[in-house]
Amino acid sequence: MTTDAPTLTAALSRGLRLRCPACGEGALYSSYLKQVEACARCGESFMEIRADDMAASPTIFVTALIALPLLVFLERDGRLSDGAIFAIVAVTSLTTALAVLPRAKGLVIAAVWKTSRDR
Repeated sequence: MTTDAPTLTAALSRGLRLRCPACGEGALYSSYLKQVEACARCGESFMEIRADDMAASPTIFVTALIALPLLVFLERDGRLSDGAIFAIVAVTSLTTALAVLPRAKGLVIAAVWKTSRDR
């Protein structure tokens, strides 16, 4: 474990970058969403932290913030067929969700780690 506890902002920033919230150097995942048991760099344990369900909410929110205005814009434009609009919105939504989900989970892991450590 590290001796200097990072601030909440620093821990959240590290989690958002998919790094250990304690040291900022170790990886938070061993694969796309598989959380490591402990940081390879500082040894901080993450075994007790479960962030599986909470990360879906911000992922859906961010995806909707991008997909819905795009859908409205494409529908109002009127030059594309319904199939083309569906394809564009589906690919955009899928890409956004796949990009946001690990970062949202990293943010949740960092928040839970920091708040449980500060008790």
